[in-house]
Amino acid sequence: MKRNDDLTNLKTFIELCSAIAYGNYDKADVDALFELTKEEKHPLIAQLSESIGLMLVKIEGREFALEMRIEELQKANEKIDEYSKTLALKVAERTKELQGKNKALTLEVQKRQKIQKALEMANEKLILISNQDGLTGLANRRRFDDYLSREWFAHKRIKKEFSLILCDVDHFKFYNDTYGHRKGDDCLKRIAQAIEGCMRRPRDMAARYGGEEFAAILPETGLYGALQMAENIRSQVETLYIPHESSKICDHVTISLGVAVVIPNPDLTEKDFVEMADISLYEAKEEGGRNCVRYRSNLN
Repeated sequence: MKRNDDLTNLKTFIELCSAIAYGNYDKADVDALFELTKEEKHPLIAQLSESIGLMLVKIEGREFALEMRIEELQKANEKIDEYSKTLALKVAERTKELQGKNKALTLEVQKRQKIQKALEMANEKLILISNQDGLTGLANRRRFDDYLSREWFAHKRIKKEFSLILCDVDHFKFYNDTYGHRKGDDCLKRIAQAIEGCMRRPRDMAARYGGEEFAAILPETGLYGALQMAENIRSQVETLYIPHESSKICDHVTISLGVAVVIPNPDLTEKDFVEMADISLYEAKEEGGRNCVRYRSNLN
């Protein structure tokens, strides 16, 4: 009978070990293993059963700790996922906010660029107005003085011929007295257009010198070219055939012209240059009988 009990216990022990080996055990199996330890009379089997039981208890404790750790990690992962979603949402909101600000900034930049462009255009217009005669549209006296000065210094450096023409409308006071100032302004506009139309090169410049006086600055132009230009201007104005019944020399508007041609040098100044043209104009008006061209030159 004892032999049968031993075999039964051994068989039970083997089944429990097999279950343990394959991991198919539970707490009841561990309890049964400890009971077997108490009942088993064979000391080796009892000791082995007790050792395996203790080992299983430790394993269960570790498995429990591992399960707890796994559960903690899962909760941590859930928190990470939740934080990631919250962060993604905040990033999306911030991105949208920045995009809105960027759009607003772009619109502001475009607005300022338009304002800047408008200011530049207004500034250009102001510069043009400040350099343009309001009645005729030609360069005004300020622009004339600036341009003459610049070209004077340039010609002093390159030592080339430089010409200036001064023009004066003959008996213009009588014209105004006869036809009125409005007609007088129209007359000056038409004469200005005729003079401007004679300018052929980019550097040639026509200007209103003052009142009924006009001027033409002709860079790098010699005596022959200047006299040709002066005669062309005189002819173009006469061809307008603007009636002038109170003129003492003709029944239509005419002009007198004085020409100065020089090669700038240390002994000459801009003032001398203008004075030469002015004297030539005086000679055309007083000695030439008007409607003519006179000149002075200094080409030494």
